Amino acid sequence: MAAPSSYALRMARLGAQIFGEVVRPTDSRSMKVVQLLREPPMAQRKEVYDWYPQHKLYYGMTQKLRFMGLFSDDVQPAQWTSCDAPRQRPAPPSPTSSHFLLSETSTKTSRRRCVA
Repeated sequence: MAAPSSYALRMARLGAQIFGEVVRPTDSRSMKVVQLLREPPMAQRKEVYDWYPQHKLYYGMTQKLRFMGLFSDDVQPAQWTSCDAPRQRPAPPSPTSSHFLLSETSTKTSRRRCVA
């Protein structure tokens, strides 16, 4: 059997290029790389980008159900009571303490946010 002509080889390579196959014969190690690059990127795989639930949707649903009185949990009432509680402020320093004498304006109180 005769070897394929140069025209047949060029047409085989052109067909492989068009259909995204390996153009020249390669070893198994290089074929592993080809297979890895042929797969879609991790960010485009459905099991990766659709892994976590849709938190905005669930949050809106639970807020509506809570408003209608059909849903309750322990987290939201705890947030409501912590917002209604009076702020705990430190006692003012006495005029004779060394802290008061060093800096009178350096005492800052921290403010906490209440999510309503």
